[in-house]
Formats: sequence, structure tokens, C-alpha cells
Amino acid sequence: MKEIVQKIGFQIYKAEEMMQLIEYIREYNDDAEEEQLNFYGFDMQRIRYSFDALKKECIAEGVDLSFLDNFIIDGQWNQNYSYEEKKDLLMKLKKTLELKEFNGDLIHFVDVLLQNVEVLHRKDTGGSLLRDQYMAENVSWILQKEQQRGNDCIFISGHNEHVAKWGSYDSMWKLLSNQYRYYVIGTNFYKTRCNLPEGNHKRTIQTFYSLDPLAKTAKLAGFKMCWIDFLLLKKVQKLKGMQMHIPIWER
Repeated sequence: MKEIVQKIGFQIYKAEEMMQLIEYIREYNDDAEEEQLNFYGFDMQRIRYSFDALKKECIAEGVDLSFLDNFIIDGQWNQNYSYEEKKDLLMKLKKTLELKEFNGDLIHFVDVLLQNVEVLHRKDTGGSLLRDQYMAENVSWILQKEQQRGNDCIFISGHNEHVAKWGSYDSMWKLLSNQYRYYVIGTNFYKTRCNLPEGNHKRTIQTFYSLDPLAKTAKLAGFKMCWIDFLLLKKVQKLKGMQMHIPIWER
């Protein structure tokens, strides 16, 4: 299980809690006869395993990938390839797969690699907007795939800036809210311990206390865990003022 978690590109997810989640999914699927849980990624920032999965499937289908030799080395683009060359080679592969009418998974792997090329090429602030746009497209792809399996809902784990509906910023979920119904479950802790990186590439365990009034109130009230429905809070005038001071990602 630890080996599986280590394959997740983001360091913050290489944690005991993630291993427990994946272990829960595995145990659930062992007992579930029909409704299996599937585990996806929707961010295009890491390319190693998208490319590895693509190569494995293409080789199994007899697709010649010799023109992509040394294209990606140790999970990173070969710097000898320019932006235009990377795009041209990936588009060549995509057209080959489309002509042979291979399944959508293979083509999606190519699309994710193309997304990564585009995001890395953007040096301005537009790269962040483009990343949210691509993540929205990937979430739609995942949902459509699950709908084909008879599932109408998916559960997403994402950072605040991507799952919030900002007023002027086209975040992932602001874009998706034009197509789908959804709600966000925000979490907060009065006391938390984090595994944070330092400048010397080492990591340290640090403790933080929340300044959020609701988190502190829950702590003082003796609640180990509680759930707050903000739709109900809107009906309570005294609490409405407190709600206005809560960051948008916690609403």
C-alpha cells in the first residue's frame, strides 16, 4: 500500500491517511459484487504514470512508440524537445489512436500529456487559469466515464482554490458549476500537525492552531468532531454575522 501512495505525484498526499483511504477502497471492492469504487486523478501536473500507462497499453495493442524513445526521462520531459516538437509528436500519436479507434482511455492519456505541455509553456498567470480549465475537463471526463457504469455521482478531493466558486476567478468548480450540481465539504481543525518542507529540502512536523471562531467554539464545547450546515446558519441572524468572516473555501 505504501508503494501505491508513493506513486502519487504530490508530496502532501504521501501520508498515512491516504494509505488508509486506499486500503478502505481496496477492502470495500473485495466485498462489493457490483458497485466498485474507482480511484482517479484529474490534475495534469504529473506525467510519469500517465505516460507509463499509455506506453503499456499501446505496446499491448501493437502501437509503434519508437518515435517517443527518450521522450520522457525519469518522469520529466526530455529538455532536448521544444514545445512545438512535444505537441507535434503527441498529436501524431493521438491521430494514430483515433484512426485505429482505440478506447477513450488511451486518447485521454495523450490529452493529459498535451495539457501538461500547454500549462508548462505558459509563463504568465494564465497558466493557473488554464490548469483549472483542464482540471474541469478531466473531472467531466471522469464523471462521464462513471455515468457509463451507471454511477451518477463522484467525490472529488481538491484544494480550496480549485473547489471554491470565486467571484472573478474561473476556478475548476466555477467552470463545472455551469454544467453540474455540486456541494463542497470544507474541513477545519482547531489544532493540526503538518509535515512541511523547508529550504534545505528536508521536512519538519509543525503544529498550528486555527484562528477560525467556529473551530475554536467547537473545541471549547468539547466536540471532537462536528458538522455545520451553513444553509441553516443563514436562517439564524446572530450567526449570520459570524459567517461573513469565514473564508469562502470553508463555506
